[in-house]
Amino acid sequence: MPHKGAIMPDNDYCQVVLSVEGIQAYLFSTGKLREMIGASEITATYPQAVLDFCEEQGLHPVNEPQSGASNWYVLLQAGAGMVRVLVPNADIGRALLTKTGLWQTENYPGLPLYGTHIPCQWSNDGLNRAYQKASEIIARKRATQARPPHAVWPFCRIAPLDGLPAVTKDKDEYISAVSHSRRKKDLLTAARDKFKALVGDELARLLPGVELCWAEDMDEMVENAPVQKIALLHMDGNDLGRIFRNTRDRETTKKSPCTDYVQEMLQLSNLVDEANKAAFAQAMSAIVKEDLLSPREPLDRYVVPARPLVLGGDDLTVIVRADLAFTFADAYAAAFEQATKDRGQAMSVGGGMVIMPSGYPFTRAFALAEKLTDSAKRLTAGLEQRPSSLDYVILTNDMNRDLDTLREYSYQTTDKSARLTGKPFVCGRPAAKSDVTIGAAAPYQPDATLTNVIKDSLWLHKNLSHSQLRPAIDACRRGRSDGKIAYSKLHENLKRNLGDSGRNLPSFERIFPQGFFLPGKGKEKPYTLLGDYIELGQLLAKNR
Repeated sequence: MPHKGAIMPDNDYCQVVLSVEGIQAYLFSTGKLREMIGASEITATYPQAVLDFCEEQGLHPVNEPQSGASNWYVLLQAGAGMVRVLVPNADIGRALLTKTGLWQTENYPGLPLYGTHIPCQWSNDGLNRAYQKASEIIARKRATQARPPHAVWPFCRIAPLDGLPAVTKDKDEYISAVSHSRRKKDLLTAARDKFKALVGDELARLLPGVELCWAEDMDEMVENAPVQKIALLHMDGNDLGRIFRNTRDRETTKKSPCTDYVQEMLQLSNLVDEANKAAFAQAMSAIVKEDLLSPREPLDRYVVPARPLVLGGDDLTVIVRADLAFTFADAYAAAFEQATKDRGQAMSVGGGMVIMPSGYPFTRAFALAEKLTDSAKRLTAGLEQRPSSLDYVILTNDMNRDLDTLREYSYQTTDKSARLTGKPFVCGRPAAKSDVTIGAAAPYQPDATLTNVIKDSLWLHKNLSHSQLRPAIDACRRGRSDGKIAYSKLHENLKRNLGDSGRNLPSFERIFPQGFFLPGKGKEKPYTLLGDYIELGQLLAKNR
C-alpha cells in the first residue's frame, strides 16, 4: 500500500518531456571557440534552469505524487539536454510546456528545444510507455517542424558569423541575438570555473607557480604547439541504452515500488555521469604530463591544451591540441572503463576524432566525427566484453569530402584491391586474448591497439627517414606486388644504410610480420598499417 498522502497508481498524471535536439549543430554553428564554450554552458545548465523555472511557477519537487495537491513535480530525468517531470494533470503540463518555451526563447535564442506532454500513470510501466510515446512525438516534430524563420527586412544588417539579423556589436563585429546570448561573460566565467573545479587542482600540482590560461580562442590553444592543428574528439558510451533497458526489465525492478524505480534510474544516470567526468579529469592530467616532457623554456604561463564542449551522461565532445589528442583519447577510454567498473557498471566507449586545421568548419568536422564514432562502434559490436575503440581522420586544408569518399580517395590502392589503413583501433585497456578477432589487424597482430600502433609509428620515424618511408607507401598505393618489392628495399635499407648490426631488425619484422600487407578479416580487403604509421608519425614525431 502506498503511504498516506500518495495517490493510487491507477490515477492519470502528466509527463512533461523537454529535449534539446541537435545540440552539436547548436554548438558548432560558429567557428568561434568563445561562442562554443558559451553554447556548451547553456546546454549543460539548461536542465537545472528548467527545474528552477518549475519552482518559480510554484511547483516543488517531491518523490512521489501527492494527494489533493497541485503544486508538485516528480523529477524523472535531468541531464544531457533532457528534462522529464511528472506533474499532477494535463492542464499543468500544458501550461508548463508553454511557459517554458516562451522563457527559453527569451533567454536562450537559437537553442533547438522540443517538448510535449503525455498522460501518464504512476507505475514503472506507465512511466516508460509515456516516455516512449513522448520520444516518438518529439522525433516527428524534429523531422517535420522547420525552425522559425528570422525576419529580415531590406534594411536589416546581417551578422557575418551566422547569417542572422544583427542586433548589436561586439567590438567591431556585428552579431546576432544567438551569438550575443552565447557570448555573455557570465557564461564564459561559469564554464571556466567549472573546468577549473574539475581539473584545476591537479594541473596546479603539475605546474606549481605557473599561471594557467583557460583558452577561449583557438589560435591561443595552438600558439606554441609543435603542430598547428586541433582535434575534435567525440566519445560515446557503448550499450548505455541496453544497460538501462536491462535494469528496467529486471523482474526485481518491475516488482519494485515506482518511487524506488525512479530513484534507481536516476542513480544509474548519475553513475555514468560521474564516471565520465572522472575519466575526463584523468585524461587531462595525462596530456599535460606528456606535454611537460617536451623540451621548452621555463614556464610562467601555460595554456591548457583542451576545452570540453559536451561533458555529461555518457557523452564527451572535446577540442584538444592535435599532438596530444591520441593520448587524451586512449587515457579517457581506459579511465572511463575503470571508473564505471569501480562504480559497479562496467562500460566502454566508442569514439571518432577529426584532426584538422583550426579554420576547418566545425559543423562539417562534427558530422565526420559522428560517422567515425559509428565506425569505431561497429568494430566491437556483438562482443560480450566490449573494449573501447577509436576511428579517426587527419585532414589537410584541401580535404572537403565525406568520410566514405575520403577513405576511398586516401586509403585504398589504385586498383581498389587493398586498404592502406587498419583503422579503427581498439583503445583504452588492451583487448583480451579471446577478443583478438576484432578489427582488421587483430587476427595477425593482437597488439595492434591504438597505443601500440602509435609506438610503432614513432619507432619507424626514429629509425627511417620520411624520404625512405614515402616511396614505400607510394609503392603500396600502386598495389600489393609493388608493396612487396618496397618492403624488401626498406628492409635492406635498415640493414645497410642505417648501419644496423641486427639490433633494429627484430622490431621491424615484428611491426611487419608478413611484409607490408596482411590478409583482411572475413570478406574484408587485405590491408597495411604503413599508411597509419606514416600519418601518425608525421603528426606526433615532432613532440616525442
